[in-house]
Amino acid sequence: MPHPDHSDTYRSKTVRNSVHRIRLKQIFRILDGIAMEGKTYADFGCSSGYVTSLITERYNPRIACGFDSCAENIALAQTRYPRIFFEHRDLNEIADTGQRFDIVSCFEVLEHLGSIPNGIHNLLNAITDDGILIISVPIESGPIGFLKFLLKTLVYRDKLDELPGKRFLYLRYLYALACSRDISRFRDPREQWGTHFGFEYRVVDRFLDDEDLIYKASSKCTTRFYIVRACGEGRGLAARKLVCDLPKTRFRPSGRSVGQVPEGSRPSRELG
Repeated sequence: MPHPDHSDTYRSKTVRNSVHRIRLKQIFRILDGIAMEGKTYADFGCSSGYVTSLITERYNPRIACGFDSCAENIALAQTRYPRIFFEHRDLNEIADTGQRFDIVSCFEVLEHLGSIPNGIHNLLNAITDDGILIISVPIESGPIGFLKFLLKTLVYRDKLDELPGKRFLYLRYLYALACSRDISRFRDPREQWGTHFGFEYRVVDRFLDDEDLIYKASSKCTTRFYIVRACGEGRGLAARKLVCDLPKTRFRPSGRSVGQVPEGSRPSRELG
């Protein structure tokens, strides 16, 4: 599956990409209310590092890291933004590297994962005991999803090729949107998704509710934002509970020290 350079979606001033530019402004508004200077920051699903670099320059964290599942994206980010530490990491796979950050972000990534629970677990495990996790996902269901679906399929000619069950798929999907039904049922198990079709933000809502996490959710334009706050021992307990409840998946121990960036690839200096 190809991995485009997502910096183009923010730089290109097309009508379709206006949603991305609006979302970036909303992200800045959220971060304006969080003291990031001098803190440690990690961006999961950083793509080629464009948004990670904007946030780093604007808010001056002491250490900034970016993680992505695409090796090509990481290589490009390392070339473009050498002052930020970038590393390959797949949120689908449960793996505790021992690294903890004061602020963790994950923008427009969960909709592409094969396992949303695994992804959220890894994000929770990456924040310190008093850290903050910021997530954004697209709204693809309900009235907004219905309008977006018509725009994507009728104007931009997007296809439902990734979704299984082709028989009357368009009509069944449209009917589910009109009735505000859960559209995640249109997806089947797989490692990742390129399309947004079939992503249901209410799955994230339910997951956070079920785990009794402290969070604030809000919908802005076509984006759903979550601010999850760790609560000391509560975060660790939640993470351990997730490990027990999740289905079996691959686990790759890293053998790294707690709170450290891997030896030999650690940033040469703190940002400032």
